[in-house]
Amino acid sequence: MVDINIAVVFACVVPFLFFLTAIWRLIFRDAGEMPRVTLLVLGDIGRSPRMQYHALSLARNGFAVDIVAYEGTDPHSELVMEPNIAFHLIDPPQKIPARVSKLVYLVLAFQRVIRQISTLMLWLIVVVPPPDFMLVQNPPAVPTLLVAQLSRVFRRAKLIIDWHNFGYSIMALNLGSRSKIVQVAKWYEQLLGSRSHIHLCVTSAMAEELRKVWGVKGEIVTLHDRAPKHFRRLPVSEIHDLLCRLDFTDLEIQYLAGDKNFPTKSLITNKPGAKAAPVFKSDRPALIISSTSWTEDEDFSILLEAAKLYDAEAAGGKKLPELVFVITGQGPMKEHYTEEIRKVAWKRVRIHTAWLEASDYQLLLGSADLGVSLHTSSSGLDLPMKIVDMFGCELPVCAMGFKCIDELVQHDRNGLIFGNATELCQQFVELFGSFPASAPKLEALKRGTQEFQKSRWDDNWNTALKAKLKR
Repeated sequence: MVDINIAVVFACVVPFLFFLTAIWRLIFRDAGEMPRVTLLVLGDIGRSPRMQYHALSLARNGFAVDIVAYEGTDPHSELVMEPNIAFHLIDPPQKIPARVSKLVYLVLAFQRVIRQISTLMLWLIVVVPPPDFMLVQNPPAVPTLLVAQLSRVFRRAKLIIDWHNFGYSIMALNLGSRSKIVQVAKWYEQLLGSRSHIHLCVTSAMAEELRKVWGVKGEIVTLHDRAPKHFRRLPVSEIHDLLCRLDFTDLEIQYLAGDKNFPTKSLITNKPGAKAAPVFKSDRPALIISSTSWTEDEDFSILLEAAKLYDAEAAGGKKLPELVFVITGQGPMKEHYTEEIRKVAWKRVRIHTAWLEASDYQLLLGSADLGVSLHTSSSGLDLPMKIVDMFGCELPVCAMGFKCIDELVQHDRNGLIFGNATELCQQFVELFGSFPASAPKLEALKRGTQEFQKSRWDDNWNTALKAKLKR
């Protein structure tokens, strides 16, 4: 009964109040104030790097930015310190219990969407100042696109959709592409995402899909992700400081207490004296990092199997260095795979998982020798942000191959593309066969990432988008 009453109030009373508030704000708005952008993210803003970069670029180019997002991880300190950015953080919706009947799940999902819509409309129409532009991240498409289209009509704002992927294709990973629910979701996404002032796409392939298959209305702009300048390769001294703060004694990496005396030796570095500068160990292992959401579109079993194959080769008499893998991220299948890792009697391989602070994650990228991407894309049209971050730190990548990966990873130039665990294992052997004494292939790939670094996020954003944001 309570949920029915909420729906009735939302349907009858709230729209009328929204209308009055919108008229009031439009009449009395100061025409001389700086242009405004409302940036909507139905997710944790601290874990939405591309949207954070958008906010900073907008603020630095004279826009007042209102970020409406779910509360969670702390955003980057530059956003917090930026005077032109205001945060409007909302409590994330409660998760629907996993073990319920299909009917109960649908009822709870409907109630959740109604609450999301009413809460977001309240913030976007009543609380947040009226914007000139509304920039939204898709997916999630439900209820983002509906809320965005309603809000831009009320506020007479120009809508910009930043297409990271397609929501229905992610849904199809669990339900199958022939599911009626997926088909309805696709229809909904195409209907409400078809009209926008600007469509931003993370790949040229996605831009072509929107143009030729979806037939969207509005300007289509390809804005490839690029790492900002604070992503960089670290000197040995900073690598030493970072790794000495981390405890590698268990499967899950923990931070050492700040009041302890940190060791003089880290995983890969050594400080020979109190006043001496840190140096790499002569027999150090290779440090490999992979970030995963532990979901179906990032099959961790491929990396696990490749590590087993490598371990067998190294233990079988072939002279190969030890490999230490650090896997960051959280997700539904993490517990399953951590149990699988514990079952293996490793000899020349170590695997650790970690949930690091965002600032330390980028430092770890700048400390590693190789990155691994297992991302395959539910649509085949998006690219993994993790690779962009890795390239920003001069970190070559072994990447799972899929439709448009060559827009980012160029095989044998800045990384290697693999299709299965056997190929990935062979790439480890090829890159680290004589490591750390020499690694000519690895060094060549590092030089390839430097070409990618010539264009950073600000350069790319200014070229692709700046001139199009006219009031």
